[in-house]
Amino acid sequence: MTKCIHEIDSRIYGNSQIARGAFGSISIGICVDTDDHSYKYVALKTIHNPLCPSQGYRSRNNSSDQEPKLSPAVFAELAALRLLSSKQFRHVNITQLIDVLTPTSRSNNGDQFLKFSNEITFVSPYCPIDLHSILQTHRFQTKKKPLMLGHPPVVRRIMSDILQALHHIHTVGILHCDIKPGNILLSSEGYFQLTDFGLAQSYNPLSDDKIDSAKATHVTGLCTLPYRPPELLYGCTFYEPSIDIWGAGLIFTEILQNGRGIFQGTSVLDQLNQINNVFGTIENPSEVMRNWPDFDKISFQPRKGMGLQNVVNRLQEDDELHALVKGMVELDPKKRFSARECLDHEWMSLDKLFTTRKSICDSFIPQKFDGSIYETIVTSPLDEEVNSHILDQMKLRAIKIAETKRSEKFEPGIKD
Repeated sequence: MTKCIHEIDSRIYGNSQIARGAFGSISIGICVDTDDHSYKYVALKTIHNPLCPSQGYRSRNNSSDQEPKLSPAVFAELAALRLLSSKQFRHVNITQLIDVLTPTSRSNNGDQFLKFSNEITFVSPYCPIDLHSILQTHRFQTKKKPLMLGHPPVVRRIMSDILQALHHIHTVGILHCDIKPGNILLSSEGYFQLTDFGLAQSYNPLSDDKIDSAKATHVTGLCTLPYRPPELLYGCTFYEPSIDIWGAGLIFTEILQNGRGIFQGTSVLDQLNQINNVFGTIENPSEVMRNWPDFDKISFQPRKGMGLQNVVNRLQEDDELHALVKGMVELDPKKRFSARECLDHEWMSLDKLFTTRKSICDSFIPQKFDGSIYETIVTSPLDEEVNSHILDQMKLRAIKIAETKRSEKFEPGIKD
């Protein structure tokens, strides 16, 4: 396990590993901004074997002029992050791409001959915690919190940030396709940010045409099972922004239930069965539903559901809240609310109470994960001794944060 902090780029120091999965690792590092001489913590997401399997590695003697190609998942994430990190399309509720590190292999005489090595690293601002960890903390810890997770101004702040992010990416033509609490980060400034665009799909927001996955880069595995919408469970290969709204709606219910998800299926059939337990079996399917590839292949014993308000008890107390959540987890994707409609809903009205960013930080970011107090702007950029001392202190803090997260089995979005 790497614990040391070393220079891996002219301005990036890393890495102290936080988590590792089958496809890569997450580490914490330090970025030195040479423009304003600031030292900031960054997250280093390293993806192993990022090239298409058929590409392999180019050797120096390879006569082919074909450049190595990134795998569809890596390419999708890189393309989405580059667009959303551009000056024109960046957004405070979406994680930003600071840099991309592509280590190069060299021949014995030092000549560079490989554009990509066996890994690629995305560098983004470090966020201390994700929404999944916040939800689990509030679910399993009985100690009273200074700011209750289910308090309406808190819920409104969290969901507003998520929906703002979704509205933005949908407007610019991107579908996230993996909305879940683990892909929502909380920054040191108190902003919830959408991350992990590895399953992202592009679409034309000005067109009525849907996206056929057979022509897209990804054909399977969209949306983690507990947050997968019914149209995908029934084999639909046409993707619209509504698939992201379903996931956001389930996050909504999870927050209202203090961290407990309403659907936890272990298979497609089990997930559909749990959905039927709440909403009932589909008795009068719309034309859209009848066209789902597996709709006529999967049948359940007809039954009425418990009702969403009887599963999420908080919905019984507030009709506006019930209407909003119900619109987000509507079975028919054509009737499901858009992100803009959710933001414009009466329950989300700007004249309602929203908790402050500072309160969010104070309540949800454990000090042991926070490095913001160590980040600084060097007042004497030419003072080598001062710079060295600051960097050493930040390195020690980074190692401590990583060790703490590893010991608590913190899992920030690496797929096993």
